[in-house]
Amino acid sequence: MPPKRRTKRDAGLLAGSDRTDAHFAATAGRSDLLEEAMAQNIDLSHADKDGMTALHCACARSARGCVRLLLGVLNDEKRSHALRVDEAWVDARDKQGRTALHHAAVRGDPSIVEMLVAAGADPASTSKANKTPADLAGSSGAFAALAAATRAVDRRERFEGAALRSHVARAKAPGGVFALLEAARREEAELAAETAMLDSLHREAEERVLLQRQLNMEAAMEKKQMERRETRRRLRAERKAAAEKLLSDKLDAGITAGQPPALESADE
Repeated sequence: MPPKRRTKRDAGLLAGSDRTDAHFAATAGRSDLLEEAMAQNIDLSHADKDGMTALHCACARSARGCVRLLLGVLNDEKRSHALRVDEAWVDARDKQGRTALHHAAVRGDPSIVEMLVAAGADPASTSKANKTPADLAGSSGAFAALAAATRAVDRRERFEGAALRSHVARAKAPGGVFALLEAARREEAELAAETAMLDSLHREAEERVLLQRQLNMEAAMEKKQMERRETRRRLRAERKAAAEKLLSDKLDAGITAGQPPALESADE
């Protein structure tokens, strides 16, 4: 029996739109609505005209509940097949070449960054502008999470490479063993140096964030002081203008300052 042909509605596309119910729910940060859409076996891999999937939208909105719900599908083989997602879906790119991890980095939410990395997102992926998620990190916390993920990936790759060379070395002549092991040690030293550099960059990023916050606070305080001074000046000017007007009104009425009005004679 041939498979049932999927209609536009079956795909979850709304009439007159290139977005699905999942897109709108994720953009609104509504995990309850997203769960309802997913219950209809909606196509989570569908991208809108900008190349954005529901996961992109949830990360751009910093909607943790939605991101957690979407990534949870990967742990359920039956649901992931029905919703048409796999590990590659986590690194799907929009029209600018940005992955969900890029959008999460821009928002600066370290918890979402960590969820994506744990789900297999590539911290070294680059956009069309040749930017990694760390290049776009909107907070020191997000930068730290991405730096840690990058170190972990690099450490794993280096370790696997060193292990492979070690196995090869054992099959070679004794003279080659020492050379290969020495190369592995050098690479481990390079990795340690790179880790120290990333830690230093992280500290510098935190210091820059703290300094910027201090400058922003000082600028805000200065602005408030200027506003207070301007308010006091305006009030003084208004009081002075009111006093001058009152005096002018009295003079116009023939009453000098400090002199009571003349009383009419009783004989008249």
